This record gives sequence, C-alpha cells and structure tokens, in this order.
Amino acid sequence: MVLPGGTLLAEGDGAVLSVRDLSVRFPTDEGPLHAVAGVSFDVYPQELLAVVGESGSGKTVTMLAALGLLPPTAAVSGRVVFDGRDVLNLPERELETLRGRRLAIVFQEALASLNPVQRVGDQIAEAITTHDRHRSRSAVRDRTVELMDLVGISDAAARSQSYPHALSGGMRQRVVIAMAMANDPDVLIADEPTTALDVTIQAQVLDVLRRVQERTRAAVVLVTHDLGIVAGLADRVAVMYAGRLVETAAVRDVFAAPSHPYTRGLLASLPRIDRDRSTTRLVGIDGNPPSLTAVPSGCAFHPRCPIARLPAPCATEAPTLRSVPSGGEAACHFAGEAEAVPVVPSGPASNPSRAPGEIVLDVRDLVKHFPGRRGTEVHAVCGVSFTLARGETLGVVGESGCGKTTTARLVLNLVPSTSGSVNYAGEDVLAARGGRLRALRRQMQVVFQDPYASLNPRRSVGSIIAAPLRVHGLYRNGGRARVEELLELTGLEPAHANRFPHEFSGGQRQRISIARALALEPQLFVLDEPVSALDVSVRAGIVNLLEDLQDRLGLAYLFIAHDLAVVGQISDRIAVMYLGKIVETGTRDDVLTRPSHPYTQALLSAVPIPDPELEAARIRIVLAGDLPSATSPPSGCRFRTRCWKAQDICVAEAPALIDRGQGHPVACHFASDADSRDVSMPAST
Repeated sequence: MVLPGGTLLAEGDGAVLSVRDLSVRFPTDEGPLHAVAGVSFDVYPQELLAVVGESGSGKTVTMLAALGLLPPTAAVSGRVVFDGRDVLNLPERELETLRGRRLAIVFQEALASLNPVQRVGDQIAEAITTHDRHRSRSAVRDRTVELMDLVGISDAAARSQSYPHALSGGMRQRVVIAMAMANDPDVLIADEPTTALDVTIQAQVLDVLRRVQERTRAAVVLVTHDLGIVAGLADRVAVMYAGRLVETAAVRDVFAAPSHPYTRGLLASLPRIDRDRSTTRLVGIDGNPPSLTAVPSGCAFHPRCPIARLPAPCATEAPTLRSVPSGGEAACHFAGEAEAVPVVPSGPASNPSRAPGEIVLDVRDLVKHFPGRRGTEVHAVCGVSFTLARGETLGVVGESGCGKTTTARLVLNLVPSTSGSVNYAGEDVLAARGGRLRALRRQMQVVFQDPYASLNPRRSVGSIIAAPLRVHGLYRNGGRARVEELLELTGLEPAHANRFPHEFSGGQRQRISIARALALEPQLFVLDEPVSALDVSVRAGIVNLLEDLQDRLGLAYLFIAHDLAVVGQISDRIAVMYLGKIVETGTRDDVLTRPSHPYTQALLSAVPIPDPELEAARIRIVLAGDLPSATSPPSGCRFRTRCWKAQDICVAEAPALIDRGQGHPVACHFASDADSRDVSMPAST
C-alpha cells in the first residue's frame, strides 16, 4: 500500500479503520440479496478515501455495516477492525460509545437526519452531552457555537436557535456535519452528502469537509456516485460494482490511467465544461446494474463490458483484485486492455449540420408574483424574456429558488402569469383556453424531474404512453403500433409494454416519460431537471437520447437544470437565472468560456472537473450565504448581497441585461470576462 507522498505500508499497517472480507446478505422473497461480497479496504489517518459507484453498488450498506447500523435481518460476515477491536463483534453498549464519539457518519438527506421540532443548536448539544455528560451547560453552548462556526454557518449563536425547516438545504447539511464532528471522531463517513444540493451549495459543503479534515485531522470516507467531485478532494478512490470492489488506487492514478472498464465508463459518462461539445459526446455504460439477487456469474460487470471475452473467462471466473501498472489494484481479467474503453469520448455530440430553424417560442417580460404571508408577494419570475428556435436547445441554469421551474410552468400556461406574453408559433399561449389550449399543449410537452412520481404506478407502461393518444382521440388509428414505435425510439423493448413502472430502473423510467411526451409529435419539449435524479452513467444515456431525438425530429428544447456541466453538454444557448431574473445569456461558448457575470463565474467555479491536475490549479469561488428571500429581494442588483464586486451603485440601481462589450448580454454594472477575474475575484479557498 502506497499512501500519497510515497509512504509504503503493509496491508492494514497504520490504518485507523480496516475492513476485511466484508459480506452482507439480506433475505428477500426472490432469495438472498448479496448487497456486499468480500469487500476489503483500509482507511488511514488524515486521509480522504472516496468510495464511488452507481446506485445499488453496495457503497452505503458497506458503511452502515462498518458502523454496526444494519438491521438484525442482515447476515454480516468478515471483520471491521477499529482501534484493535472488531466492530462487528462488539456488544451494543460498546458500539454506542464508539458511534458518534470516534466513528461518525453524515447521511445523505439532512432534513431526515434532524428532529423537526428541536432547535438545531440543541441537537448539536445532544451529540456532545451524549458522550460527555460532565461538561457544563455554558461549555456545551460554547462548543455548539464553535462547531457551527467551523462548518461556515454565519451568525452561529443566533442560527443555533433555529429549527431545521428555517434553514436552507446547505445549512442543514452543515448542521449535520457539525453534529458528526462534535466529539472529534477519528473517522468521519460522509454518505452522499451533496447529492440533492445545487452545485454552489455542493461546493460549499465539500469545502466544509475539506476544512473540517484539515482542522481535526480526521480520516474521511466520502461515499458518492459522482467521480467528478472527488478529483480535487480525495487522496484515494475505491470503485464498487454489484457489491464488490473493482478498483482502488490513488486519485491521480484513477483519473490519469483507470484500469477497470467500469471506472473508465464512469469517467466517460461525465459531462465536462472544459471540452468542446461539438467534438465530444458522452459515452454511457450500456445496460443497467444487475439485480443483487441474481448477480451474473464470473465477473459481475461482464454483461455491460465492452472488452469482455465470453464465455471464458469473464462469465465463468470471478476476477480478484490484483496489482496493475498504474500502482493501484483492479478486479479485471484484462485490466491491461481497459484502455480500449475511451475516457475522452470522441465523435460529434450532435449533428454538426443541424442549424436552428424559425422561432417557435417567444417569451417577453414574463412576470409571476405569488401571494405570500400577511399580504406579501413572492417575486418568483421578474421580467424574463427569451426566444427558442426549432431544432435548438436553450439551457436555463441557476440555483434552486431562482425561478427556473416557475418559468417553465408559465410557458406551458400551467400557472397564470402576473404579466408578460408567451407566443408559440404565432399564438398567445397565456390567452388560450379550453380546446385551443389543449391543441397548443399537444405541440408543447413536458418531462419532469422525478420519472417515478410522474408515472402512474398502477398502469402498465404501454397504457401510460398511450394515454395522450387516447385523450386526443388518436389511439384507434394505429395506437398500439405507435406505442411500440415510441418504445423502440427511446431505447426500450416493445415487448415490455405490459410491465409496470416499478419494474424499470430510474433511467428506463425517464425514457418512458420521454416516450409519452413524444406520443403526440410535439415540436417543443420543456425538460425540467430531467437528469438530476439519475446516476452519472444513466444521465449520459438520457442526454445522448435527447440529442439523437433532436437531430432526428427537429425538436426545440427548453432544458432546465442547476448543473452547468450538463447544460453545457446539451445546449446551444444558455440563460443564467438568479432570484427571478436572467443575469447573463448567450451562446454556449459565450457563457462557458467568457462568463462575465460574477454569479455565472461562481456557478462555473463550483462545477467539478474530473482531472486532479486541473482541479488543483483552479481558482475557486465559494459563494457566501444562501439565495435571498424572493419575498423581499435586495434593492438594485439582486446578487449584490453575495457579490465580491458590489459597490454603492449596485444598491441603488438594477443593472440592465445588455451587451457591455463582452459580446453577449450581462446584467452587471461591473461585468468582466473570465480573463480578468483574477483582478476582482476573491481568493481561492
């Protein structure tokens, strides 16, 4: 074992936590579910180990087993050694003294981890007093404020009196981290701590983890499905698939020369803001992870592997971890040949000859104010204007609460507007009623964020896709054939039309949603965060599908997301929204290579680049605070409360969205392109 810096250690030597041959099985009606199978790894002091893999790969179950948090129905074998003792064989009372004091965990969903009727300060204090009952009340209070300050919560003393619902998602996650660090643990496990967060809040939370580790010198295990976020953070990476470790190596080796085809597939699935979309295309991993009740024989990855040799040895013999030239270990019979799997995808992302057609959507000065409490108004959308042409994708990006989804609903006339106009193909959408509105919506379809929530669980996939045809009286004339055609068009099996949504994976369910939206041959798709709930490998497949459909059918996309890397992969033009307003808009290259608004620069800075060398050299902008309330937005420039360039004019005068010499419209009094950011940008963190 070679630690970063060149220190050579024998297996387990000096490790603060050692996992050996860990296996976990759960009983099910279909037979035993093999969640974890023979996993071994070490965690060393002051190290950050990233454990990555798709959903269902066994990452979280491994960590829960290591802390003794699995239910009694789980059959656990192997060893988890901490401080010379096997955690799996400790009595419950001894486990309770370790958990929270020397072994701590941060769960994925902060709101579910916090008591909704207890102040956050009291919950942090409880984590302290549970393991140290002799501290005075004032000492506990001081320690609580110190911890909240450590994780970057401003005005910590006042915030400690808040309830969880009064805090933003990023602040709640920081509170949970503060609770985990309350007793200075030796090992901190962070289980998908940023999955549900905006990229700016994700950057804040990752920065907190980095600072906490430097301050406390704890070992950190970061569990994630996104290899991109670990490039600039981790020391080592362990990749899991179907309950098994398939590769482990120093972070630079994993990104420079991944040895397992699965690792290379995960990397190729990542959209990158530092590459030209016109020459790169995402490379998804074919198929889906296997059911853990019926794991394929031999190498579990062989049904999806582009270099598998069948039947022998890949389908007959399970590979074990072995040393590879890069310095790590990989469980692959042909690890030396994994380079056949491209990490940098090639080939055009879309048809280079495709050019936008006539304008199909023209939105002008769109405004939506919702009634708030005690006579107030929520300024959700404030004067938004844009156009969209046939065959074109406009990406709308911004943090949660900036008005993206409300704008989409206004475009579809799903909520009434306060003022403004939405013109689709020469018709006023906002004025349409009854049959005319139904006819317009036939041309304007929507794909929602959560495919499972948008599909009726009691109806078969075939009937779900056929529903729009039945509503518009089109099913009798070839409806069944049309459903089969749509399933095939979206990469699904027509033979599966009789199955129900729960029998499909998340990516397949989103394909079903897209097939349903295509049923009426629309010209405009409103895509509201269509890939944010998916694994990166599945996300790549959906993005590629959308690009292929656009090339084939000439569709116009209004693509809404909070991740500029995804938006940059699929969009022709980008509009950046902040607190109800568009603050910058232009072509993809304008926004990604010449960002001129401080907010756009901060969003780009928060997007991970899956390259440790580039990550180490980047200037980071970690925005202070959270999005202001839309009930009482700041005067003048709405971004000024978080902007490092703000001056008196920003308080008094709202900047117009105009071209200030950058070549595209920017709503900032002090707009500057990326090349001049070093003059005015805050120091890197």
